[in-house]
Amino acid sequence: MSYSQYDRSFVAVRRPYLYGASAFVAMCKRTFQVWGALFGLLFAFGVSWAADDSSVVRFRLPDSLEDALESFLPEAEEGDSEFQYLVGLAYCRDSSMPGHQAKAFAWFLKSAQQNHAEAQLMLALCYEGGMGVETDVRQAFFWCKKAADQGLGVALNHLGSMYLLGVGTDARPEEAVSCFRKAAAQGDVEALSMLGACYVDGVGVEQDTERAIACFTEALEKRDPLAMFFMGLCYADGNGVPKDSREAFHLFMQASLHDLPSAQFHLAQCYEKGEGTERDMEQAIRWYAKAAEQDDEDALFCLASCYLKGIGVPRDARKAEELFRRADQQGHEEAEDYLEVCEDLLRLEERRSAAAGKGSSQSDGEGGQK
Repeated sequence: MSYSQYDRSFVAVRRPYLYGASAFVAMCKRTFQVWGALFGLLFAFGVSWAADDSSVVRFRLPDSLEDALESFLPEAEEGDSEFQYLVGLAYCRDSSMPGHQAKAFAWFLKSAQQNHAEAQLMLALCYEGGMGVETDVRQAFFWCKKAADQGLGVALNHLGSMYLLGVGTDARPEEAVSCFRKAAAQGDVEALSMLGACYVDGVGVEQDTERAIACFTEALEKRDPLAMFFMGLCYADGNGVPKDSREAFHLFMQASLHDLPSAQFHLAQCYEKGEGTERDMEQAIRWYAKAAEQDDEDALFCLASCYLKGIGVPRDARKAEELFRRADQQGHEEAEDYLEVCEDLLRLEERRSAAAGKGSSQSDGEGGQK
């Protein structure tokens, strides 16, 4: 099985911007999901990066927005970019409250305009995710590049994915590779996995499986879920390493426990096919469902097929139709054809039900006449 067959490996959180048919492109799809999750963490806790070396500096904001504003707002209003950034994070944490996303965006903008790298990255994420502002991927690219130009490793990693996929800019694979290399050199483990994926598919760089395995191996030592997943694919395919379905299963399981949807999909496949483990449809359905919750198109399609055929679950054409529809919305190439099959089955069931009801009514009428 070639890596080009893994083109739908990762859930596409922002699918309109995603193109290409390779495992590497799929890897970058995952990057956007990782950033979505990270953005959620920022909203929940508040995270800052040290711009000089891209190391992550984690801290807790004061317990309440009121305490945070009391601590940070005076300096922020005086124009201090660091405190403006912190006020933005404080509003992020309470983003569910009306108007707080817009306020977070406004403070990030003030800070970013003063060349605060972390604020520039947060502003990019706001534009990318439509948080407090209308979605604008060109502005997202603009601010992400500004942060990356200051050497912020996490921004370099994200910028690499934007270059690869052409999000807010023209697709430039070579620039993507350059960004991943710079971020990896700063110790960004996800960028290291991305770089390895570049070498696997030869995207933006000459194909080199040996270097790819070296990148994945180093990232694995740092427990990177993306590296777990890609090494799982390598072992499943025998690409750069001896083929070993048990090791592939083990790595897919590890990555799945980190909520990586495509790893969950491949783990479900292992259980369904009995590859690297005993066949277990109950576990297969469980992991398909977990990946489907995150809109993984392949998991949605396979789970729908199970409901359509009654494999591991009771046969349910209506549930199958719902799942095929979601898979189609995520871009699965075959889902539309199966939607038609479900619709035909549902129409047939309705006719049978109507006929049964009519027959029952006639019987009741005849009994009344007697």
